[in-house]
Amino acid sequence: MRYSASLAPNGAGKTTTMRMLCIVLLLDGRLVGHGRPELFYRAPPTLQAARFFGVTNEITGSVCSGRFRHRSGLVMRSDLPDGLADGPAVLVVRPEALRISGTGSPDSLPGRVSAARFAGTYLALEVATASGVLAVHVPVDAAVQVGGHLHVRVPGEASTVFTIEQRS
Repeated sequence: MRYSASLAPNGAGKTTTMRMLCIVLLLDGRLVGHGRPELFYRAPPTLQAARFFGVTNEITGSVCSGRFRHRSGLVMRSDLPDGLADGPAVLVVRPEALRISGTGSPDSLPGRVSAARFAGTYLALEVATASGVLAVHVPVDAAVQVGGHLHVRVPGEASTVFTIEQRS
C-alpha cells in the first residue's frame, strides 16, 4: 500500500491533505477489499462497499442466463460477470451515471420526476419508478419539470450487479 501526504497552508494555519493510491476497506471487522478509491466507487466489490462510498441507487431484480432483469421489463444489455448465479439480485448504479430521455428502451425505467434541486454543477432529481425512487444527477440546463414523465436509462457499463442470498 502506498500513499503520499503533504501539508498545505490555508488561511487559518496548515491542513493535512492525503492522496491515496490504495485503500483497504474493513466493514464490521472483515476485509471487504483493497484497491484504488475510484474502483470502490465505480465498481464496488460488495453491496456494503457500494453503500459505504456514498449515494447509490439499488434496483432489485434477478439474474437469469447472465442478464439482469427487473419486473418492469428492464434488461441489462451487457453480459454480467462469469459465475454470477441465477436468482434474486440487486443492481447498483451511481446517480451521475444514469441518463434521462423522453423515450424508453430495454435498459430504461419509466418514471416521474418527484423532486428537482439545484446542486451547483448539476440538478439532483428524485425520479419515482417501479423500482422505487432513484437519485439522478443531470446537467443544470436539462429540460426537466417536477411532475414530468421521462425514462431513466441504466447503463450496463456503469452498474454493478450483486446476487442476493434468500433469507428464510
